[in-house]
Amino acid sequence: MVQEAVERFDYSSTSKLYTPTYFNRTYNTYNITYDRNSENYTIVILFYQRDKQLTYTLSTFAKLANLHKVLVVWNDVEREVDPDLIPVLHVSIVVLKMTKNSLNNRFLPFVEIETDAVLNMDDDFNVDHHVIELMFDVWKSNRRAIVGPNARYASASLNSTKAVYAMPENGVYNIILTSGTFIHKDIHLAYTILMSPKIRIKVDQITNCEDIAINFLVCHLYLDAATIKVTGIQNTHGKYANHGLHQRGKSHYSNREKCVDEFTQLYGYLPLVSRKWKVV
Repeated sequence: MVQEAVERFDYSSTSKLYTPTYFNRTYNTYNITYDRNSENYTIVILFYQRDKQLTYTLSTFAKLANLHKVLVVWNDVEREVDPDLIPVLHVSIVVLKMTKNSLNNRFLPFVEIETDAVLNMDDDFNVDHHVIELMFDVWKSNRRAIVGPNARYASASLNSTKAVYAMPENGVYNIILTSGTFIHKDIHLAYTILMSPKIRIKVDQITNCEDIAINFLVCHLYLDAATIKVTGIQNTHGKYANHGLHQRGKSHYSNREKCVDEFTQLYGYLPLVSRKWKVV
């Protein structure tokens, strides 16, 4: 189903949703050690208003092995792209100024993605290079999975039991947060054209739950893939992350519990796969 959608998809339909600005000035890569014949990946980073955090996070990609390109999803639609925020790296950076501020934008099937592997992240995802390299290695062996360090556990309402969305208990998880995750680029397309539009509408209504939505989608499409936690990291918030893409108010967790229930009703079942193991 996904492959058929990929083969017939017209990228011009999504390229109308943003204007790209190319930052192609790069520095020499002679001292970066990696096999140029090996597989590379694209970073897609969601940005909204946190200028210092964006610049800092982009700068952490310096000399990152096997990185092909960086796409910045500029969700700050009222502002023009500021070149002063974009550092020079060893790869090109493309800033995609969106026409609409939406968390769904992070999963658009951008024609600028030229690799199968996508590291989709928030602008405050700051980890050491070895963590990203481990994530990539694990993903290459599980190409339909969602691979990342930040895990959660969710369950839908059952009889008198209310829905649950929480930190893993006893190490059991079934969601990997897209604060920083490797996924296949085809999942971007599946999220945009195969997933129920009611889910994307819900994400826009509450500015939340896009990460829950993509976990549901992947587990539904690929029963043998699901989610994989890497490392024992519990917190990847960045240096300047004094406020998040999602405000963590009282409604945050209740909204996410409601999303779990509503998405379960739309799918007709809870597709999330619980596991306990992680790769370290």
